[in-house]
Amino acid sequence: MGSLYLGCEDRLLQGSKQESLRWDPWITLDQGPAFLSLAGTSKALFAGTPEGMRCSYDQGASWETINEGLAIPHIRSVGLWLTPNRSTLFAGTQPAGIFYSGRRGDRWYPCPEVMSLREQYGWRLPYAPEAGCVRGFAFQGDVGYAAVEQGGMLITRDGGEVWELAESSSGDPDFPGGSGYIHSDVHDVTLDPQNQKRIYAPTGGGLYRSEDQGASWERLHPAYCRAVWIDPDRSDRLVLGTAAGPDRGGEVLESRDRGGSWEPVHAGIKAPWPSAMVESFATSGSDLLALLSHGALLGARRDDLDWREIFPADSGRADTSEEENPRAESFPAEIRIQSLLSVT
Repeated sequence: MGSLYLGCEDRLLQGSKQESLRWDPWITLDQGPAFLSLAGTSKALFAGTPEGMRCSYDQGASWETINEGLAIPHIRSVGLWLTPNRSTLFAGTQPAGIFYSGRRGDRWYPCPEVMSLREQYGWRLPYAPEAGCVRGFAFQGDVGYAAVEQGGMLITRDGGEVWELAESSSGDPDFPGGSGYIHSDVHDVTLDPQNQKRIYAPTGGGLYRSEDQGASWERLHPAYCRAVWIDPDRSDRLVLGTAAGPDRGGEVLESRDRGGSWEPVHAGIKAPWPSAMVESFATSGSDLLALLSHGALLGARRDDLDWREIFPADSGRADTSEEENPRAESFPAEIRIQSLLSVT
């Protein structure tokens, strides 16, 4: 039925799927520094932490840290690019950098042009002294993308060895977007599975779409956002997590005309949330999962989006759901989810 992995502040949890919106039991696979990002398959798991990359090749029974060549150990995003002829692992770091390796991650190789762009344009973060960070990867065919928080969108066409700014990404950390350009504060990148040239990017200045692999951009929604989901069965259907600002006034919207119009989908939840927003989405079979910025995990069937709380924020202290959560006391109070990965 598949597994759901939850990266927390001090541990990695695994739940085995029993039925729709239910995983049981939850077990701790690994403990260590914060699990900020996750990627992998049923045979290999990769976890980015502030102290480097954690890897397991036996379904979590044993772990190792692979940092050789990783000059910046603070990993904010992990990307796994699988093609018929090649498997490449990527680490997106804070300060902004990209490193790549073979699938086993036994040694890292830097992409120095990313660091050069960081210095050239003065990338930065509003919440940390480090100069920007790479928050997300997406790969399709022979093209890869990387989202840079206060830096823009990067693109590679050679398997990830060399990256450059996408054609309509200015690189200026203060650029507000417009005239076909994307906003500079890019939080993630998501690809349309039915159109390899169409990409979406949630940013600090709204949701953007490109129909030509990043050569030009159109803004679809003006609100601050970090995550968008594309229905794999009908790509005109989008689900977007918006907010009034970072981690405040968050809600969930749906579009059924590829971003032309939007409606709130708040069934089962008390939204807007005063101090939270959607951090990321993930698909698990017929379910859609939403990780909130304060650590709660919500889920809904993809066909009706009637939300329910799967894992409470701070073990039940935060008010995110319309219903009481009987499992709120079954987890230690210090657990807070920071990343998730669904594997079938």
